[in-house]
Amino acid sequence: MMSLYRDAIKKIKDHFPGIDKEGPPKIGDGGTQAPFEPKMAKAALSDWAGEYRCANNILKCDLEFNADPNVPLRGSAVGDIMKYSYSEPALFAEPFEVHKCSTLNP
Repeated sequence: MMSLYRDAIKKIKDHFPGIDKEGPPKIGDGGTQAPFEPKMAKAALSDWAGEYRCANNILKCDLEFNADPNVPLRGSAVGDIMKYSYSEPALFAEPFEVHKCSTLNP
């Protein structure tokens, strides 16, 4: 399963060079949430609500990173979650938006 993930990410990055370096669009540029700002996050998370919403570029994330290498990532567990949550077409539990940055040419 991880090799399929790696292959898909590589195809995206090959088709859109530099896409993993782009930030999310700002609200003035058509985005719907502000990009991540550490100061804003700290202020929001110190509030009683304890929630901070922001935008980011998912391709900047290393989805294979394991914070605790002593606990292996199990591909079978990911498959189980997929079968349980997405056995039929479904919406994401949280908002998910896709934007094409104007600096990228297909």
